[in-house]
Amino acid sequence: MYKRIVFVLTAALTLNLFIVATPAMAQGAFVYVPDVVGMTKAEAESELNPRSLVPSYTYEYSDTIPEGHVISQDPVGGTRAIRGSTVALVISSGPQPVYF
Repeated sequence: MYKRIVFVLTAALTLNLFIVATPAMAQGAFVYVPDVVGMTKAEAESELNPRSLVPSYTYEYSDTIPEGHVISQDPVGGTRAIRGSTVALVISSGPQPVYF
C-alpha cells in the first residue's frame, strides 16, 4: 500500500512539473525576427546570428536597392520564429547589366 501511495504522489508531482515547465520551455524555443531589409548582407548576418537564426540567400537585380543590401526577407521582421530556423534573404545584385 505504501509503495502505491508513493507511486501516485510521484506521478502527480512529475505531471505537475511537466505542465508547469512546458510553457517556459516553449517560450525559449521562439525568437523575434529582426527587420533586416535595407541592411547590408553583413549587417543582416550580425542581427540574425545572435538570435540563432540562419540566413539563406538568393540574389536579384534591382535598380533601386544598392548592391549587397537586403531587398526582402521571409519571415518578415517583427514576427516570431523557432530558434535555429532559416530566414530567407533576397540580396540586391545592383542594376541589371545592359549588353550591346
